[in-house]
Amino acid sequence: MTDGLVLVDYFTTNLQDNVLRGVLRAGDTAGFETPAPESLDAKHEGKPGVTLSWPFMPVDVTVHYDNDWDELERALTVSFDAGALQSSTWDSEAHRDEFVDGVIDLVCSLALSNDPEYVAAHNPVSTDSDPVTPTTRPVLDDIDRLPVLGIYSRDMVDTLGGRGRVLETPAWRVEELDNGQILIITDEPPWYHGVGTANATEYLLSGGEHRGGSQGAE
Repeated sequence: MTDGLVLVDYFTTNLQDNVLRGVLRAGDTAGFETPAPESLDAKHEGKPGVTLSWPFMPVDVTVHYDNDWDELERALTVSFDAGALQSSTWDSEAHRDEFVDGVIDLVCSLALSNDPEYVAAHNPVSTDSDPVTPTTRPVLDDIDRLPVLGIYSRDMVDTLGGRGRVLETPAWRVEELDNGQILIITDEPPWYHGVGTANATEYLLSGGEHRGGSQGAE
């Protein structure tokens, strides 16, 4: 991902109450500078969202309140400039890595507080035609590959073969969250869809074994 925006979409019907204040707490914990809580209502009335600040690199978190919950829709989106994933954007690779770690911490914290069915990072300007953002359920029947960053609910983990199998996914980073969701980042920054994505997709999705239903959690 090098051009445009990285969008991290949360598919959930379980947005926490006072979600923007929750975003501020998550951002603060992840190391971002956050606006004062009392400014939220005035700044974002009718346009729910908040901008968190990393040095020279804003990250926007937008809430989508007006979804038809009969359909599978995103409810929350974290977005930032894809160029931030390039080490050349920063004065050192270490500073790029600190930013990436902050984004990952923010994304995981929002997953813990909003209990998504599925989280997927994607880049709208990508020429990659394989969809990672579903429009129908079941989610696993509507995606052709894993997103470079994804978070999978416990039900999805069960369908993919269970906790033990999913934690063995060949990927750059695999981590179980405190609520049983599993984070999979297939490739190291700048998060190109490379060998890691291909290997993880082959491991979890190829052959359509998941379409037969849950094989049981471990």
